[in-house]
This record gives sequence, C-alpha cells and structure tokens, in this order.
Amino acid sequence: MEGGSTILELENQFLEKFSSDRNSSYPETKITFRKLQSDDFSRGYYDVLSNLTTTGDVTQSQFEEQFSRIDPQNSETYKIIVGVDEATDRIVTNGTLLIEQKFIRECAACGHIEDIVVHKDYGKQGLGRDVLQVIKELAKINKCYKVILDCSDGYKGFYEKNDFEQKGVQMAKYNPEEED
Repeated sequence: MEGGSTILELENQFLEKFSSDRNSSYPETKITFRKLQSDDFSRGYYDVLSNLTTTGDVTQSQFEEQFSRIDPQNSETYKIIVGVDEATDRIVTNGTLLIEQKFIRECAACGHIEDIVVHKDYGKQGLGRDVLQVIKELAKINKCYKVILDCSDGYKGFYEKNDFEQKGVQMAKYNPEEED
C-alpha cells in the first residue's frame, strides 16, 4: 500500500481528488463524490434510485437499518458511491461496487457494478460517466481482476464507450414476493 495507507484511506483520498479535479473542470455544477452516509435519506437518495427502478415506500428508519447492516463507510464488500450537488445538498447520482472474494485466480476479487443512475434533472452532464469512472477506480484500488455488470440493450453503447465489452449472457430468476 502507498505509504502504509489502508484501502479505505486510499478510497477516500481518491474520492476527494476526483471530486476536486472534476469540479475544477466543471465549475458550473460542483458535485462531491463520496460514500453513502447514514443521513443521505434526507438528501433525496430514493429520488435518485427511483430513476433506475422501483424502490417501494422505504421509510427513514428502514433506510437506517439497512445502512447499519451494509455499513458502506467501512465495508470491504459494499462500495456505494453518491454524487452530491454542493449547491443544493441533494444526491444526484449513485453507483455501487460489490466486491466478491473468489477462490479462483489465486483467491482474487471480482467487482460487480450495480445501480448506476443519474437523477433525471442532471442528465447529459457526464455524471453517469463520472460515477462509473469512480467505481472502476475503486475496483482497481481493491485489486479486482475484473469488473462486471448487467445492463439493458439501451445502455450497451454507454458502457462500451466506457471500456466495457459484451461477454456472455445475463440470466435472472426473480422470486415471488412473500405473502403477508
């Protein structure tokens, strides 16, 4: 590790530098990229996620319980990154890196990218590219030998422009919702 820094310290240093560099290049919209915090429910976290998929009616208490289970500030597995508009203190983008420890490839790690989304009011400002760049760099810091993701055909071009290539086929099985 650089100068004895831990992976969490390297992640936080990278996030600070990335935000500073991005905001120097785009001073009209200052966005801070950082890890999800326990008080982000009130910053519109679910407003952003609802631009991606169905979120349900999650309460602040439910959010806080899930946050404490995942602990994205300190987790070695969950890297949930948000972009916060400094002018409004609202979350405007999100991306998640899940790090899977493997037994293959000399006990390597594989990164799974999830929940890349930009708030609809902030589209076409490069924030999708930015949050994806952050996630890819966090995967490097965490020594992931590869990062993979699933996306719909409509987003294939976006990911190809950001150095991804199609491999294999995605399969899914959704479990029926439990009855009350």
